Amino acid sequence: HTSNPLPRNIINIYLFARECLLYPYTGVFAKRITNVRRKSQIIHDIESKYYKEYVDSFSIDDNIKEDDKINIVLSHQLPPHVIINSYGLFLIPLDRATRVMSKILSFYNYKEFTDIYRKVEHSSLYLTETGMLTTPDGMYTYIREMNRLFIQCTSVNGKDLSWKEIMQIKNNSKELVDENESEKLLYENNKCFLVNLDLCLQVLIDVLLQRSKLVDHKLEDIFVDGDDNNDGVLSFEEFTKIVHVIQPNFHERRIIKMYREALMDGNDNDTIGPQ
Repeated sequence: HTSNPLPRNIINIYLFARECLLYPYTGVFAKRITNVRRKSQIIHDIESKYYKEYVDSFSIDDNIKEDDKINIVLSHQLPPHVIINSYGLFLIPLDRATRVMSKILSFYNYKEFTDIYRKVEHSSLYLTETGMLTTPDGMYTYIREMNRLFIQCTSVNGKDLSWKEIMQIKNNSKELVDENESEKLLYENNKCFLVNLDLCLQVLIDVLLQRSKLVDHKLEDIFVDGDDNNDGVLSFEEFTKIVHVIQPNFHERRIIKMYREALMDGNDNDTIGPQ
């Protein structure tokens, strides 16, 4: 929701996050989604309509043959774990969204992340056996407990976890959720919750933009404090002094490399300007 173009680093994170969210899924809701998708006429009808409209969108170009249209659509088919609802929104499993978002935003502590992620969590929809998507009335406590597990129980290589693997991690760590919590809730894997893919990515962008502004302000303060002679630029000596305050263990060769990289966007007189 901004008229300014996104910084390149945030665009790269956005693309990486989207790729991770759409990567083949084997998490806690995989079996449920597969079974519902196979039997649900509702999902079949919605997706058929979506792909038909996608094919029809090429009709204005007479140079595209019908077979080519179909091949284009097939090449852009959504992964099986992505469900389209009647409003045209793309929905993904809650555990995949939580795992990817928590990893990318790992510079926040647990409480900070859960506060940020609350908007996504509250957008959860319940996937019924018939393929209907409904608001999870009366199940928000269950969703919150699951998310605690999804955030705290992670795999070494970042892969999706099954319920069994999550329980093994939970029971082997004293730092995870309390053992007195209802095991019935934790094992009720017949329920399936999905969240809005675009909302996940929008929250991610908003958070990164906000953090980027905070970092910029912090760097401005560091620049002013490090400009000992108040000439509006940083010499190599001033830059080195700043780095040693922030990271005392940095080797001089690394500092020189950092300084040279900063000079590429700096002034022509071997100094670093405020921008």
